[in-house]
Amino acid sequence: MEAIVVYKNEVGKKEVLEEIKNVEYEFETIPAVSVTATEEELENIESNPNISYVEENTTFSISETGSVNSYVQGLVGSTQWNISATNVQSAWAEGYTGQGVKVAVLDTGISNHIELNISGGVSTVDYTRSWNDDNGHGTHVAGIIGSQPGITSINGIDITGVAPDVNLYAVKVLSNTGFGNLLDILEGIDWAIANDMDIINLSFTSATYSQIFEQMINNAYQKGILIVAASGNDGLNSTVRYPARFNNVIAISSVDNSLTISNFSSIGDKIDFAAPGDDILSTHNQGDYVYESGTSQATPHVSGILALLKEKYPDYTNSELQSLLRGNSKDLGIAGKDPYYGYGLIYYNSNVGISDNPSIYYSTHVQSYGWMEFVSNGDISGTEGKAKRLEAIKVDLKHAPYNGDIVYSTHVQDYGWLDEVSNGKISGTTGENKRLEAIRIYLTGEMAYHYDVYYRVHVQDYGWLDWAKNGQASGTAGLEKRLVAIEIVLVEKDGPAPGTVSQPFVVAPSVSFSTHVQTYGWMSVVTNGALSGTEGESKRLEAIRITLNKAPYRGGIIYSTHVQDYGWLTEVSNGKISGTVGESKRLEAIQIRLTGEVALHYDVYYRVHVQDFGWLDWLKNGATAGTSGQSKRLEAIEIKLIEK
Repeated sequence: MEAIVVYKNEVGKKEVLEEIKNVEYEFETIPAVSVTATEEELENIESNPNISYVEENTTFSISETGSVNSYVQGLVGSTQWNISATNVQSAWAEGYTGQGVKVAVLDTGISNHIELNISGGVSTVDYTRSWNDDNGHGTHVAGIIGSQPGITSINGIDITGVAPDVNLYAVKVLSNTGFGNLLDILEGIDWAIANDMDIINLSFTSATYSQIFEQMINNAYQKGILIVAASGNDGLNSTVRYPARFNNVIAISSVDNSLTISNFSSIGDKIDFAAPGDDILSTHNQGDYVYESGTSQATPHVSGILALLKEKYPDYTNSELQSLLRGNSKDLGIAGKDPYYGYGLIYYNSNVGISDNPSIYYSTHVQSYGWMEFVSNGDISGTEGKAKRLEAIKVDLKHAPYNGDIVYSTHVQDYGWLDEVSNGKISGTTGENKRLEAIRIYLTGEMAYHYDVYYRVHVQDYGWLDWAKNGQASGTAGLEKRLVAIEIVLVEKDGPAPGTVSQPFVVAPSVSFSTHVQTYGWMSVVTNGALSGTEGESKRLEAIRITLNKAPYRGGIIYSTHVQDYGWLTEVSNGKISGTVGESKRLEAIQIRLTGEVALHYDVYYRVHVQDFGWLDWLKNGATAGTSGQSKRLEAIEIKLIEK
């Protein structure tokens, strides 16, 4: 059985090497080794306290539709439609062709081709040490990135890549069938990190999550590498596949030559950008040229444009370049980010630079992980699906074209709202195991007149809340729920929100109530667990009104009273009167219950003070509190909500 063993320390590594004979590969950039071992050996090593985890090998495949069409079907005398659609000729006219930028194509290899300059590479598959392409897919992908101009004209079309002067590196991680495995892919990324690649192109997918793969991706991103991946070809009813689903990967969907989403493209909220992927003419094996389709073909367009931007802005970080992509895209579909096109079709924009593109950078301190790498404009900081609390945050504003700061405050477990800080300072706590529960962010100065800052949080049990902006609270209050991730984005003043904005903040629901008391009339409204009525005054309750406030779910509160001479009255809800006024009739019992979704998350408890009996025990959710057949008056009541 093939597996990856991730160790915690050097002791763990030594024990793996001693206990498992067949160690296939020792990774350079992460604390892991790949092994071939028996199930018993893996179980024994996994129980070792010096081992983090063990993960079995999994399968990946290329992300194209399977159709390969002869170039003779091409349009005579036209520019490649994908080149025109992405406007990269404007970058070439400015002198930017990707020169000096190192792009690793992790694929089936790259064949020698008159169009391609291959700067180096490696093979991690078992059956060959050559990175030569024995499938054709990797060569096609590489040609989209880096085919040379003026080499060959097919039916009048000059075959040219997006960034023709990049340094292409062939990292063969897939076999001649287009399939590969996790071990070989991890070795390929390990090589790319060790050899200082700028961009990694991943035109393959898997439906299976891998912790070690995500760790390797995060490691590459932390080393400053941009990672671009295909969303998958499972159609418009599918979701984005791995590795494109990972947070630090740029996920790409495909459009056809009418700039409409391709019917084969996987889609979803993880999509970042769209690029041409239908009938793309590019290089192939044996010096050939063919048309192929798929998100595999869309992905290298984005890798190529990133290479152009990397050459143009050599000092920018990977996070800054990723942010710059938004200004180098054309919005398609509904306004703003959407599940089909993400932020839009990738499109080189000569007029977009950092001076035009202020960016927000932010990092979160995550339980057991510590400080995460800084991300920017709309990227996720934190974790999803791991139950890890955010403990602190740093937010910084860079490249602002106007005067102003970014100011923020966090609501922390036990402490409440902390004092506001600004421009990269820490808000929250570290080393105290305190969860963040909410956050507020706003701009100051001239920046506030030109931009809105939007932000949303992923909350324990609730998932992603809606977007807040400009100082609104985002998170929860009174619910003891941890924040686990956050996204922040700048939008030009009064521009479209990045998503829905109806519920960015969830507060603990409360129940308020008032009783009508003999000789006193209506008492003041009280809330959660307070007493309404009297004690020791022999005054009967005659009516009640109950209201559910700030419920975070759909639903209401329904109640009925048992009244002297009348018996049980018809149920009423949400602030209506149950009982009588002006008839001198005593309440003898009450039933209260929640409805809808709120009933799935909360219980309503209540107890009554009864003539001659005093306080009865607490009851909940529609049970009868009071007496029957004893002619005893209710004198007071307490009601409270409790989480389910």
